[in-house]
Amino acid sequence: MNILTKFMHYAKEKNDQKLIKKLEELKSREVNLLIIGGTGVGKSSTINALFGKDIAKVGDNPAPETMEITKYELDNNITLWDSPGLGDGIKDIQHKEKIISLLASKDENDKNVIDCILVISAANSKDLGTTYDLINNVLIPNIDEPHKKIIVAINKADEVINPRYWNRDRNKPSQEQINWLEEKVDNVQIRIYESTQVKIKRPIYYAAGYNDENFSDPAYNIDNLMIYILKSIPKEKAVNTMEEFGENITDSVVDTGIAIISGLFDLGKGIIKGIFKLFE
Repeated sequence: MNILTKFMHYAKEKNDQKLIKKLEELKSREVNLLIIGGTGVGKSSTINALFGKDIAKVGDNPAPETMEITKYELDNNITLWDSPGLGDGIKDIQHKEKIISLLASKDENDKNVIDCILVISAANSKDLGTTYDLINNVLIPNIDEPHKKIIVAINKADEVINPRYWNRDRNKPSQEQINWLEEKVDNVQIRIYESTQVKIKRPIYYAAGYNDENFSDPAYNIDNLMIYILKSIPKEKAVNTMEEFGENITDSVVDTGIAIISGLFDLGKGIIKGIFKLFE
């Protein structure tokens, strides 16, 4: 089943009008999602969990599996760009240059190819320096409307505090873990704002899970992550549409009307003052 169709069923079941409207908009155009993050944050397992198939190679060692930006064309109108893991030292400069080049690329309508950027970090890591470096020095200087296009997701929610706290039977975090994760996402949002003055959407936490022939660990909150992504994709920019033109005219007329009324009011006050002066 097409991903957008799947979530349309979900949105209608939940009567989520905002999501329904967004999905209707996305069905008619190609969506390009760039996924970036530090080495070892679980980008590949996240991609596989999101799209329900093994399309990205999951590594068992700390070296990044992806050395180039890999393009996956999914479900006809969804294109995914998987970038190399950063934070590995000497090759980071080259990887950042590739990301910046992709961010600058345009489609046949002279619009930016990338619609949305998902930045993944790991909940069990105390060092978020790579995440902040990516956002501050690679993304924000090279995209327009970063507060709309950048979304942050925190993987490995099942590995915080103490993995034994995780409720394996119900596949959900304990209350202690929830409290810790909620504080974590708030701190990430605040820190990004303090260092960049860009207020991104509040991050979401999840666990991508893991699957191979010998072991299976279910994902957690992955559908909500997909909904979070879909809702965050900015509306396609319309150029000189009648709708946009009409909105501008309406705004102009309203502003002009207010100015005229204000002017008449001021003129009226002047006339009244003049009449009173005649009787002084």
